[in-house]
Amino acid sequence: MICKTFPQTQLVKVYDDNWSFLFEFGTQGTGVGEYETLGMIKVTSSNKVYVSDQDGLNLIEYDLSGNFVAEHALEGTMAKPRDIGEDSSGNIYIADYNGSTIHKYDSSLTYITKFTGLNRPYSMSLENDLLNIGDRSNNRGIIMDTSGTVVTTLNSSTITGEAKSFSRVSSVHSLANGNFFIFDIDRMAVLDSGLNVLSEYQRYGDSINPLKLNAPEDLFVYDDKVFIADYNNDKIKVTDLYGKGIMSIGSSGSGNGDLDNPTDVVVAADGKIYVSEWLNHRISVFNSDGTWAFNFGSNGSGNGEFNYPCRLHITESKVFVSDSSNDRVQVFNLDGTYDTQFGTSGTGDGQFEDPCGITVDGEGNVFVMDKSGDARLQMFDSSYNFVREIARDA
Repeated sequence: MICKTFPQTQLVKVYDDNWSFLFEFGTQGTGVGEYETLGMIKVTSSNKVYVSDQDGLNLIEYDLSGNFVAEHALEGTMAKPRDIGEDSSGNIYIADYNGSTIHKYDSSLTYITKFTGLNRPYSMSLENDLLNIGDRSNNRGIIMDTSGTVVTTLNSSTITGEAKSFSRVSSVHSLANGNFFIFDIDRMAVLDSGLNVLSEYQRYGDSINPLKLNAPEDLFVYDDKVFIADYNNDKIKVTDLYGKGIMSIGSSGSGNGDLDNPTDVVVAADGKIYVSEWLNHRISVFNSDGTWAFNFGSNGSGNGEFNYPCRLHITESKVFVSDSSNDRVQVFNLDGTYDTQFGTSGTGDGQFEDPCGITVDGEGNVFVMDKSGDARLQMFDSSYNFVREIARDA
């Protein structure tokens, strides 16, 4: 059985081990058996279900069917009870977020002591009788034994590697093999027992780490690899299907092999990697190992020139580019030589207003989506003649 609190609805939801929904329980309020602000939940070894009331400053006890059992006023000064844990002896630990302490109780919820030296503990779990604490406002993780002695501190002074600095740590977990997971507001890092960074999963950043992204625009899957156009980092990040980094392509600039705000990436059948560059107004092509092969296009409105190229599509022999601010689609051979173009500025049939999304079906029909104006989707045949409008912004 899996229990999860949902602060948005102020309900506890219960699922089976396959995450199929079973039932929900709990009531927000100030009456007996109600909570003012739903906190966290813990199912104890004795099958008691405790829910923390962050504003009512108590624990609500339920049975495994979600029926109210008792309301427990908590001894010891408590400002905002948040997370709940249990050790192997049945003792209960409560993280007091606003009070910046951990309170320890016996299995009957009789107060024993409290642990200090924290600053807004956001989360707490007990693993192998060690308290794993996300010490949020101290920007660190703390591993503490059940007597309150700090065993390990995870912060910028103790961690070695690129991901050593953390902001507003939300949780930390120690594993049986000695490794650690640590989460902050933006990312998760995996550390070995010596607190060396093994890997990192992050939403924002500028590192060459393939898993650090900043405003990713689009992706393409080829040969069990994921190619990501990492727009603000000026790179193509390549990972396996599980997110493990393989390589990073490009660096900021306008030279050969450089990228400037890549908007799309597509891999051709021969493994060559084609990238549209928003601010370099060109298409850069790389070999399968990430080395630069050639570029085509430059800023302008002539044949083979671009004004903010947005998206790509590659067939067996052609490269289609949505030339956004020129309101057209240009078609090239795989070697980058210009072939033809279609579309003009406007709102009529076959005209474009800031075209971006583009794809080609198995019969050669081309589908183009405008970003501006009526934001419509149009279809063209294999000779690039307008066929029909499929959809538009309501």
